[in-house]
Amino acid sequence: METERLRIFDEQYMEMGSLPRKEVHKQGHWHETFHCWFVRRESNQTFLTLQLRSKVKKDFPNLLDITAAGHLLDTESVQDGVREIEEEIGIKVNMIDLIPVGRIKNELILNQFIDREFCHVYLYVISLENEQYTLQEEEVSGMFQAKLEDLKALYKEKTSEIEVKGFTVGEDGSRSEAVIAVRKESFVPHGETYMQTLFKAVEELSFEE
Repeated sequence: METERLRIFDEQYMEMGSLPRKEVHKQGHWHETFHCWFVRRESNQTFLTLQLRSKVKKDFPNLLDITAAGHLLDTESVQDGVREIEEEIGIKVNMIDLIPVGRIKNELILNQFIDREFCHVYLYVISLENEQYTLQEEEVSGMFQAKLEDLKALYKEKTSEIEVKGFTVGEDGSRSEAVIAVRKESFVPHGETYMQTLFKAVEELSFEE
């Protein structure tokens, strides 16, 4: 994975070539990612679906994150990124069914890890609390639902803890239902602009009743 080649860009989104993924993060180059958030509406409540990253992940193990996401290789278009959904959580989705949020710049600097992303962000409306997920075990170890209002309160620091509901998958493949209390540090960090843009897009979403 570290040898995968990614397109690199300047801060204005002008392409500058490609480099191995390891070098991209080491040198702090801007690159592209694909993000898809599953959203559902039930009883006047809006929910976002979160994946629980596997404990064997090199970066941010055991943290909650985007429903499905991944880097775009130097041979891929944004549309090719839809593959990440089926690969990570086993749900086949057509690009035409996704709702574009936009391209969001997101920057994270942690010691020797410099992650500067142009995130192509999409929403996908689901009707069931638990779809028939088939998880890629080296990537994902569970799926959870969080209320939009709870997430907003957490990120605006109006509360320090919220509950999320879902399931985890054990090493033997068994699933265990779970309701867990989580804090802001339980999530992979995304910038304030990213989260504000996401929340606004979900709030403006029209759901068919």
